[in-house]
Amino acid sequence: MSDLVLSVKHSSDSAATSTHFHDCNQLLFVKSGAACVTVNGERFKACAGSLVITNRFERHSITAETENYERYILRISPSPVSLKETDEMLLSVLVNRPASFRSVIDVSPCAVEYTAVLNNMEKEYSEGGKLSGYVLELLLYRLLALLYRYRPELFSEYEKGLSEIVREIKKVFFCNYSADYTLEGIAAQYSLSPSYLAHSFRKITGTSVMNYLRLCRITAAKKLLASSDMPVSRIVASCGFSDHSNFSREFRQETGISPTEFRNIYKNR
Repeated sequence: MSDLVLSVKHSSDSAATSTHFHDCNQLLFVKSGAACVTVNGERFKACAGSLVITNRFERHSITAETENYERYILRISPSPVSLKETDEMLLSVLVNRPASFRSVIDVSPCAVEYTAVLNNMEKEYSEGGKLSGYVLELLLYRLLALLYRYRPELFSEYEKGLSEIVREIKKVFFCNYSADYTLEGIAAQYSLSPSYLAHSFRKITGTSVMNYLRLCRITAAKKLLASSDMPVSRIVASCGFSDHSNFSREFRQETGISPTEFRNIYKNR
């Protein structure tokens, strides 16, 4: 199966989902009906023909507002992969949050094409077969290319060289979030001034360098809390936080609950 497309699901279940997290990026396309979507505390209405994009850092919930709420859900790996420049640019919409970005996007003029591609993706995922992962990835890029043609402003401005540096920094944080970093040290590594790196990183991703690192650490902590019995004190150290009180404060700020409460809710879910 694909290393990039983790799952494809079609659902007409109208049960509400409480606030939750995924250690992956997600595309949800509303085929019919309507739902109320909350992403990091901000509420949106997603009608038929809407595309909902959330990344691994964002807490979200979805409540159906009509009985015929029907959607496709794609879960996409957050792991950095080596891809061609165009592929990287298309995938950027899953994780970057420039000023023009909105979590719920009206793509109704493309709804027929979206539905056709997603039908093919669901069939490919369900049936499998030779080169199935490759086919799924091609179809995912088809979806993202349709979005780019319709709403190019949602994609971070792609500057060769600069975007590659930002992507490399994000990859370093993804793989080694517990190390000790400073903005000045990172900027020096790439022969950039700290102010220029800070401005460029925020322009492309929608957040600061050090906040992106903080989000990587909190996401790693959530995964450990939900999937292991590791003591919180060890999680604090392994995820790169300076002390327990700092970790608890930042964790609650990001998730709305304490680390212990998070573990009680999500353990073995």
